[in-house]
Formats: sequence, structure tokens, C-alpha cells
Amino acid sequence: MQINSSGSYVNLILKALDTTIVPELQSATAKGIADIIRAVLTELQKRQGPGVTVLRRHIAEGVALEAELRAHLGMPQSAVLPLPAENEDFEALIVLHATLTRRLSELCARIADQRRAGDGRQDESGEGILLRIAKWEMSFYTQESAISPNASEPSHASEPLTREFLQDFLNEKEGASGALTVTSFSPMLGGYGKQTYLCRVRRAAEGAETELVVRKTDPFPPMSYGFATLEEEYHLLRALAKTGYPSPQPQHFSPRQTGLDGSFYTMPRIRGKVTGSFLGGVDAGHSERFFLDLAELMARLHRTPMETFTDYLRTRGDPRYIGASVEDAYRISLSRWRQYAAQVDHLPSPYLSWLFDWLEHHVPRDVRPAVIVHGDFNIHNMLADEGRITGVLDWECAGFGAPEQDLAYIRPYIDKHIDWERFLEHYRSSGGPPLTLNPDLLKFCRIYAAIVTNLGGNRCVFNLQSGGLQDIRYAMVELGLTEAFMKIGLEA
Repeated sequence: MQINSSGSYVNLILKALDTTIVPELQSATAKGIADIIRAVLTELQKRQGPGVTVLRRHIAEGVALEAELRAHLGMPQSAVLPLPAENEDFEALIVLHATLTRRLSELCARIADQRRAGDGRQDESGEGILLRIAKWEMSFYTQESAISPNASEPSHASEPLTREFLQDFLNEKEGASGALTVTSFSPMLGGYGKQTYLCRVRRAAEGAETELVVRKTDPFPPMSYGFATLEEEYHLLRALAKTGYPSPQPQHFSPRQTGLDGSFYTMPRIRGKVTGSFLGGVDAGHSERFFLDLAELMARLHRTPMETFTDYLRTRGDPRYIGASVEDAYRISLSRWRQYAAQVDHLPSPYLSWLFDWLEHHVPRDVRPAVIVHGDFNIHNMLADEGRITGVLDWECAGFGAPEQDLAYIRPYIDKHIDWERFLEHYRSSGGPPLTLNPDLLKFCRIYAAIVTNLGGNRCVFNLQSGGLQDIRYAMVELGLTEAFMKIGLEA
């Protein structure tokens, strides 16, 4: 997979500085420092693009001046510094420029010494050369300051979601005719590919305010397949909500429409907070009860009857999953993922080639009925309140397969906190379906879990490099998540 350029990261930082950080600064000192940071970042941005051409041309002009100085002093031309190679980057050119500047300075000192030692006659040619060398030294900064950094942002015909748009949408959906007011509307720091907003809503008939969460697609989503698609996730959660499972309970869905840069749905806020992150581990202080809650909720999910999703699969999904065995479900899914990867632009990746090849040759022989799996069932997708789990979030990796898929995925994290056999025992006693725990099946499940994360991560980097994304959060896909995503498959 192609690596992001430094210039693209500088663009993201500059945008985040101007749109997110600076508006929150209060003191004059902080604002002044922010201005300096912006100037430094803009300079770095130039050095990744047109600044290289300017510096290479500047060095070539300096080399010509060195030849002229040597001729004036009667020195051999063979020692003149060679011109820079066309493939040298800014850092290499800086070293060459430093060498050239030192040599020119030494030659200028010789001419000045000759002029001081003269018999009163004016060496006008020497004076002219010294003046041109001085102008040469300044000329780089003059040319550099004239560079316009390439920080243009792609234009979109549609606009982001606003409080006013949401308020009009909710009034229309609920037939409130303006009696519903969105009193607050603020973004929440969420995952990748989706935007999350926390809102407070007042309905005239009720008086009291309620809290809503809005989940919305990015204008350039990293994944447009399966439950990673917002509309598919919405319908899956609507079906799951009928069982009482502690997952988000979507209310109103708005497809992408004129004037808005993505689709969204609304849902009541679940109390609690996320207690860990994909890269950062788990909040300290969780008791064994917390991890047993994970086992219990996973078992409860896996015993959800497949009939729960029959209407969805017949009308929107793939009806082949109805009544499918574990083996059949994975063969269907791999075929669908392979087709998706071929139809949507991704960056070239030997890893993805290996991943599909290995999985297609190691589908488990398993006649058990397939179950609903979360696909990313882990700490970073749990809400908790006073040490107890209140909600299971982020269903974009969900699918149908073996219950061992979620178990194999979470085991490395559980092993750090409680005994794995204790976790499995509670899973079974909570009604989890029968397990085979075959080592080959567990290996397959662990590697299969890498499909969604790596395809999504690859597409995120593609969107950054093609200019579609302008969000600093996505820098962490390459700088932190890509290695973790690849490890999911390779370490298995």
C-alpha cells in the first residue's frame, strides 16, 4: 500500500488547526503561537512541493556564481561544485546548499581581502560580483515567500449536517410543525468513516429536553459495502432492536439528498462512556464482572435467532444466508467481499492479495448453522456506566458466520485481564451456542476478521491521497492503525 506523503499530512494539520483548534483558543499568547505554528507548517508544506524546484534552481544559480568568482580570482574551474541531481529531495538539497554557501562565503572573503589590499583603485567588477552574491543569498527567501502552497480543498456540491437541517428533518419526521427545537448540536470524536453528533432536543408538548445521537456518513466513506454502509447498519440495528439487545436503536433515517453531503440516522443516547480504544487498551479499574458482562452479551448475541434478520435478508440483503451453514456463510461472504474489492478503487496491496487467497483455501468444513457476529466485539465498542456495560456500538463489521469469530477476535484482550477459560465458561452458561474451538477454525476466524479493517483502512489512505478526505483523524490510519490491522491476519 502506498505511503502518504508528508505534504498531505501537513495539509490535514493546517486544516485542523484553522477549523478546530484556533476557534477554541482564548488567550492572545496561544493565538500568537498558533500563528507561528501555521507559518512553520506552511513552510514545511512548500518544501514538499514547489520549494524543491525553487531550491534546486537557486543552487544552480549559485554554482554559476561560484564559477564566476573563481574566474575573477584566477582559480581553476575544475573545483566548482557540481549541479544537484534531479532526484534529490529538499533535505539533500539543504546539505548541498550549505556547502555551496560556505564556499561562496570563502571566495567572497578573498575578493574583499583583495579590495582592501588594493592601491586605492576601485575594483568595480569585484564589487559587482559581491553585490550579486548578496542578492543571490536573499533571492531564495524572496522566491520561497512567493510560493502559494497547494492546500486547496476539494469542492463539494453538498454541505455538512447542521443544527438547522436536523431540526427541520425531525419536525418533518415527527409531524411537529416547528414545535421541536434542537437546542444543542455538537460533534463527538468517533471512529472512522462515520461522523457522530450529540444533540439536545426540546419538544413543546413535553417541555423537558432529551438527548439524541446522530450517526452520519463521511462525504468520502472508506467502505461502501455490507453493514459498513450506513443504511445497511440502520436496518440491521432496527431488526436487532426488536430483541431488546443493548445496541443502538435507530429511529429516523435520512438518505443522502440534495444539500447534504451524506446520509444519517438518529437514535436515543445510551448512557455511559466508551471505556477503551483500539490502540490504547482499557480504562483501569474494571472488575472481573465487566469482562464477564462481555461474555454474557456475546453469548446473547450469538443465540439471537437468524429469523430475526429474515425480512432484512429477503428485502435488502442476501437471502442465501437464510438457513446457511457456517461454511456456506463464509463462502458467500468471501465471494461478495472479493467482488466488492474488485469493483471499488483501492491502493495496490500484496497483503490483500495474500489475505483473500489464504481465506479462500481455508474455509472451515462446518455444518453448524451460521449466527449473527459483531465482527469488532471489543472494549473500544462498549459503553459502560458504573462498571457495567450499557451498550454495544459500531456494527459496521457485522456479518453471519461462526460464534468463534467474535471469540477469536477478543481473546488477546481478555487474556490480559481475566482467565480465558473463565470467560468461556461464562459464555457457555449464558446461553452461547455450542463451540468447536477447532484450532484451524479459530485461525480462519482470526484472519477473516482482517478483511473489513484492511479494506477499510486501505480505502481511507486512498481517499487521503486522492484528495477526497481532509480530516486529520484519518492520519492515524497509516500512522497507527494499518500495522494493527495487518497484524490481525499475519499474527494468526
